[in-house]
Amino acid sequence: MPKTKEQLEKEIKAKLALILNSKKPPEQIVKEITKEVEVPRIINVPTPVQNTEVFDKILKELQKDKPNDNEAILKLLNELILQKTVYRSGRGGFSAVRIKNVADEVVNPSTEEKQGDKVSTLNSSTTALDNGENFTGTWEEVDGYSSIKVAVKTDQDGYYEIQFSPDGVNADSTLTRYYRTTQIEPPHKFENMRRYVRIRFFNNSGSNQTYFRLQTMLSNSAAMLNTPIDGTMSQDYDAISTRPTDFKYEVALGRRQGYTTWNKFGYNNDVDTATDPEVVAAFGGAFTPLTTASTLTIVSSSNSDSDTGGVNPQGTGARTLRIVGIDASRNAQVVDVTLDGTTSVATTETWLGINRVIVLTSGTSLSNVGTITITATTGGSTQATLPIGGSVTQQLIFFNYANHVGLADWLQLGAKRFGSGTEPVVTFKGWVYSPLTGTKYEVFREILDTAIESDRILTPSQPFVFTEQDVFWIEVETTRDDTSVTGRFSLITVRDVDA
Repeated sequence: MPKTKEQLEKEIKAKLALILNSKKPPEQIVKEITKEVEVPRIINVPTPVQNTEVFDKILKELQKDKPNDNEAILKLLNELILQKTVYRSGRGGFSAVRIKNVADEVVNPSTEEKQGDKVSTLNSSTTALDNGENFTGTWEEVDGYSSIKVAVKTDQDGYYEIQFSPDGVNADSTLTRYYRTTQIEPPHKFENMRRYVRIRFFNNSGSNQTYFRLQTMLSNSAAMLNTPIDGTMSQDYDAISTRPTDFKYEVALGRRQGYTTWNKFGYNNDVDTATDPEVVAAFGGAFTPLTTASTLTIVSSSNSDSDTGGVNPQGTGARTLRIVGIDASRNAQVVDVTLDGTTSVATTETWLGINRVIVLTSGTSLSNVGTITITATTGGSTQATLPIGGSVTQQLIFFNYANHVGLADWLQLGAKRFGSGTEPVVTFKGWVYSPLTGTKYEVFREILDTAIESDRILTPSQPFVFTEQDVFWIEVETTRDDTSVTGRFSLITVRDVDA
């Protein structure tokens, strides 16, 4: 049999007595009232409507300077029962009171009382997705929660959407996050801006997932996510960095994911008027970027640079090289090559450019004994050299990767003529080639009169910006033969956070 109004009032009074006598702050008492008391719905009464007036009256009664008048408060609560106005919801307000019918069945489970984080079973999944498949959660009412937290772990790339809706039908707002297995993928927190939310995850990697763990939590916590102070920071952490270190040093130490420090250095020891303009690189001459990818051919002028079991099985000089550059798609590529002295060896990979080559392993000489030359197998153009004893390339040429932006804000240029006579006037030009337009552009020019100054340092207030796939190099012209030039520039590359 349904309970009478009098029975309901008696049960409510018993539950409220402990709360009202607890001597807690007024606001806390009201919260506990709304949390603990389950107000039943009486048969044949219309659906309750929101009403904050009674709660406000209770709060005012509790805030009076006299002892709590429990009877007055109970009278107000009885008014709630009579009116059936039993809940107040929304961000910053009181938590919702649960409404139950006489069969003790939850009428509106989506408006449960506010509490700590709660896992959303409607928008979480552990079912692996094949390529091209997606997980689509169910619209979930989040009136009682201020935010949601989403954490994903899987073995294939993809992306997910956080969708918000005012009615559980129309997705009026969608936020997209990209999931990359090669990057740190921290959980993310999103403020609830509409009444309903759902999560969708798409596997567009080209491969099937072997595992998939997506967990969504409904939350009222104001706390931010955090990371260890000595850890590597993801590009899209939901956090503010407060550790007292210089940003550029953070990048150089590898503590900023998606950012990379580059220091490029090079020289050209013999620039002549008959051959200029020449690139500032140890191999000199004119420089034209490759437009068609080619394998690379590597050879040394000395048989001491070898480790192949060929002419000189284990030479005293360089034995293996590491080549860092860009592949046919202008993505980063790193390949190790074993040398065979004066016998050429070739890569199996194709390249569009080289950013650096270093001696990876060597014999007792601790460096390369001969000059190591690297050319494009197709066409034969020189792409890099390692001067004798240097163990690293010397060239002011930089190939920016796809989906990266380069920011250069420090540049040093120097020139000197070795010999008698008038000192040269040297003109340095910076060039950028864009494969997107098939055009090269002069981006700066510096004229150095070596009779007055021998070097110059540029620190622009705003960095030189290299867009994705740009090729940047510096060339030089001189008024006198036998001019020697040097240079160095520094930059940071920034990966597109969605790449």
